[in-house]
Amino acid sequence: MHYNRSPMGSDPFFRFVFGLYCAVAGLLLIYLPWTSGWERIIAQFPDVLQLLNRPTLRGAVSGFGLVHLVRLMAEIDDTLRAMVRAATDDAPL
Repeated sequence: MHYNRSPMGSDPFFRFVFGLYCAVAGLLLIYLPWTSGWERIIAQFPDVLQLLNRPTLRGAVSGFGLVHLVRLMAEIDDTLRAMVRAATDDAPL
């Protein structure tokens, strides 16, 4: 049993889509809370969500974006290791 497998399995298409999601979501979550557009978006929501304008919570959203980028790096590392493993398995002795 493999417990450390990628959540997307070994299908290259799903690994690519998951990696693309992590990259885009990570970059947006890091950058977006510090733009003026963030304030306009938050202003349209009820008062409870106005807390997201606080710098601490903006930082938390950016931190969540950083988690996405770290997961992307882990996915790239897993893919590269699998490629090296496959190349060395196929190499003649």
